[in-house]
Amino acid sequence: TRPMAAQAAHHREKELRRRYEEVLLCSNEHPEHKQQQLAKLRRLVLIEGLPNQSPEELGHVDTKCSLRGRVWKALLGVRSVSADRYIGILKRGPAAQKHQLQISLDLDRTFIERAVYNTVPVDKLSRVLNAFCHTVPESRTKVAGYVQGMNQLCGVLLYVMPEVDAFHTFCCLIYHHLTQYFAATESGGVTGGNVGTQLFTACLRHLDNELYTHLKTHMFFPAFVLQPIITLCAATPPIEQVLHLWDYFFAFGVHISVLATVAHVVLLRDALLAQSSPCTVFHALPKLDPGILSLANQYATSLPAELWHLLMEHTRQPVTLPLQLFDPAEFPVCNMTVSVPMTVEVQQQRKSHKEPTAGLHTIPPPGAMAAH
Repeated sequence: TRPMAAQAAHHREKELRRRYEEVLLCSNEHPEHKQQQLAKLRRLVLIEGLPNQSPEELGHVDTKCSLRGRVWKALLGVRSVSADRYIGILKRGPAAQKHQLQISLDLDRTFIERAVYNTVPVDKLSRVLNAFCHTVPESRTKVAGYVQGMNQLCGVLLYVMPEVDAFHTFCCLIYHHLTQYFAATESGGVTGGNVGTQLFTACLRHLDNELYTHLKTHMFFPAFVLQPIITLCAATPPIEQVLHLWDYFFAFGVHISVLATVAHVVLLRDALLAQSSPCTVFHALPKLDPGILSLANQYATSLPAELWHLLMEHTRQPVTLPLQLFDPAEFPVCNMTVSVPMTVEVQQQRKSHKEPTAGLHTIPPPGAMAAH
């Protein structure tokens, strides 16, 4: 009966939460113990997944980090969270004008789902992003400051954890895991995401050559997949699926966002093959399919070792793209700044809405990630 099934599901979720809590409580700064904890968390993510956000967690996200938020911090290597440091940075005031202007333009288009848009206040998002910009000079990285797309990454963090936790986690994510996506070039631009789109085309050519050829000959531009790659699919609904993708990305490497985007496109192959202008499908912002992770997992075991290595490294350090895997003339490179497209329904909603690892974790090689 339905009541009995609901009761059984509740019991399973309660037990799963207990298992995660048990691993998180066993935290120890000794490197060997830390690695054991991470291995247990990754195994739980791989085999069981994380439970959905509970109403209680969503209702207290301003003051208490959710289970998912705590797991993410552990997987990313966020060792400490300091409210004093965050407040001290906020006292410096707004970021430089060029960053502040772009942040203000992007705030209102961070999410396209009304429920999430209402949950993450824009003033909170603005504070975290402005504070982040103040940390860039002292980060000793080549991160360019605020770049469009960071608002979506930060917004998802604020959906599952308090503001102070989100600030420290966001800094860790950008400075230690997605450095190349937001690194400045000598000319002052930001082109790291273009490497991700070129890896996307190389993976698609290897995994589904028919679809790759169709897109290549029908004016498909990599710019259409730049945004989901650099934001780890953050702006593509539904949010529940985004959260599950991020569980996996943080457990096994953010580079898997490229394979997840390939899987997303391949799952749309019938619609894309039927289109003389495939880009029209992307303008409609197709929702994330629950089968994306399973398919991306399969793809990880099918890539050539050289391509996998490039994929694994490209978010953290510059990589050289060998000609035998890439042909830069096949698809034109695109600018890093890509506006978030909105459906007609979302545009109408916005008009009516009046309120404003520690080190890097070890990433398994091809064949090491079992399918769900």
